[in-house]
Amino acid sequence: MDLSRSAGAISRITLVSVVLLITYAGSSLPLDAQSIPAEEAPILGDDWSLSWISDGTKGPASTFGYAYIYDVAVSDDMSEVFVLDGMANVIWRLDPTTGEVLKSFGREGSGPGEFQSAYQITWASEGLWLADTGLNRLTRYSSSGDYEYSVNIKNFYVQPTHKLIPYSESQLLIHTQMVRRSASSYSVFVDITQGSGAVVPLVSLDPVFKIAPVNAVLRDESLVTRVIPLGSDRWIIGFMSPPVLFSFTRNGTTEFTQLVDLSERIDPCPEYQETRRAGMSACGLIMMQVEAGSNRLHLLVTRRDVSRTPDDYLHADERAKEDYLFVVDSISGEVIEQRSVEFGKWGLRYWQPDRMMLLTGTIDDVPVLVRYDHFNR
Repeated sequence: MDLSRSAGAISRITLVSVVLLITYAGSSLPLDAQSIPAEEAPILGDDWSLSWISDGTKGPASTFGYAYIYDVAVSDDMSEVFVLDGMANVIWRLDPTTGEVLKSFGREGSGPGEFQSAYQITWASEGLWLADTGLNRLTRYSSSGDYEYSVNIKNFYVQPTHKLIPYSESQLLIHTQMVRRSASSYSVFVDITQGSGAVVPLVSLDPVFKIAPVNAVLRDESLVTRVIPLGSDRWIIGFMSPPVLFSFTRNGTTEFTQLVDLSERIDPCPEYQETRRAGMSACGLIMMQVEAGSNRLHLLVTRRDVSRTPDDYLHADERAKEDYLFVVDSISGEVIEQRSVEFGKWGLRYWQPDRMMLLTGTIDDVPVLVRYDHFNR
């Protein structure tokens, strides 16, 4: 994909097979249905191509467009795409091949299928799950967007900044805090079978905060990017800044082992806590996924100008400096692949390595969803 900029003219880039999701509150999208200005496009390499752009105004269930996209969820076979519009309190179901809106569901409230403060959605057990921070519950919808049931969470907070992780047919894994014990950071299993909601603590992350190099840096539990299961008794924890991965097992006792420190692969890679007040560049892990059927982890590390909170990593706009995609062996910690990309103002929301990306951003201040597909040249 040629991303060169021609002098004296505004070049346009054809979107062939990548999906980017961009969010906006306001008017319809004033752009060609298949193009992004070259000077605004992400630089991903010539093996990625744009497929479509969606602003929420096209399709049988379209209305005023996206207000603000909080999260994106995709089914295991990539046949279903959902967008959580947290500002409008609605979920959009999209046609994955065109980006058109097929259905919208959900609304603000406390009744069945309603939510008050939702930041996260995920696909699990052939359905869509929504984490409602305001009501401290999880809500289940069918693949077509019909409300099925809710699970109330007791004794633990549903955190707005941590992704729900499918673990089994009957459980989700979430990173959270215990009620009335704000100093303790936990990962817990939540029984999501209908009528249940039992919470089983997996592990307290407090001990890992005492292990170098995360001592004093990672005591803010919001800096935990993700905890993912690898089998029945082994898990990987990814910390935001510095971008360090730990593995831990539970065989009677919990043992933490540093897997890899990705800051050693990026020069310089200053820590978030060191630079937040100065508004300098900081290095952080913002996405971690495990490849289905393998031991490979796929990670996104970015170096951005950060001045306020960890949320700056996710809503950096023009502050992005450099982005790196890593493939890491989850057993040995070996870095199998490292690749430089430039997302610019775009936020990576979904990534199926070597298949598809979904990103969020704006074009002419209009929020959109865009899809990129991977192909071999």
